[in-house]
This record gives sequence, structure tokens and C-alpha cells, in this order.
Amino acid sequence: MSRPVEVITKEEFEAMAKATSGPFAERDLAILVLIANSGLRVSELCGLDISDVLGADGRVKTVLKVRKEIAKGKRERFIPLNSKALDAVKTLVELARNNDLGMASDSPLIQGRKRGRFTRQQVHRVLSGMAKKACLDIRVYPHKLRHTFATKVLRE
Repeated sequence: MSRPVEVITKEEFEAMAKATSGPFAERDLAILVLIANSGLRVSELCGLDISDVLGADGRVKTVLKVRKEIAKGKRERFIPLNSKALDAVKTLVELARNNDLGMASDSPLIQGRKRGRFTRQQVHRVLSGMAKKACLDIRVYPHKLRHTFATKVLRE
């Protein structure tokens, strides 16, 4: 018998979003929104480069290509981005552009303070911290947001 899939409720998600604060609030909120609205795995999110989200014309792509190098099972896949996920990607690109974090095609989309690629553990800490700031008595981890996305898609 399998365990029920754990998801984050709409109210919990909104509480986390409202509780986002500090110098990296925009980045952290964009991470939360992007995972919850795209179903990306945390390793895929951390592996995204600027070239994965920007087209040759410099505009954000509406369909995200997850390269086989960062995808589970080494299988390339395509993820259509809804308007919320698209806005989150635009925010991350603008943050990289405005903070001189690097706009080379192989620059990481999400970077930490030391301009290195964000790790899975850092994403987990960001999400857990948001839940704690929101005074939620739940465990929040990236894969739970993936389950939340899948559950939402199945209900629509």
C-alpha cells in the first residue's frame, strides 16, 4: 500500500509567498513559483543555464527545454511554461542581468551570493525557510512542490 502524496495547499503556498523577505526575496519567490508552476525537479532547476531560458532574440522562451545533461535518466524533455512560471523565469533573468551575475549562455540561471550555481540543498533551505517564516507547521521540500504541480494539473 502506497502512502498518499504530500502536497502544499493554496493557502500554505500563499503564506510562504507573503513571508518571503530579505535581500534575496525576489529570487526566492521566483524559485518557489517556478517549481510550483512547472513541475521541474530541483536538480533540473539548479542545472538551468541562461541559454536554456532565453532565445536567440533575447526573449524568454515559452517552452523550457530540459537538456539531457541535467534531466533525470538523461532524457531531454520539454516543459510548457504557464504565465506564472514565465514571470518567475523573467524575474530570474532580470536579477542576473541587473546584478551583473553573468549573462553568458552557460551562466547559471540561479546563482547564490558567491555567484556560483545554486545547489539542491540551497533550494531546500530557501523553501524550508519560507515555510518557517510563514509559521507553517509543515515540511516543505522541492519534490513536494513537484507533487503539488502534478496534483493541480490532474485536477484541471
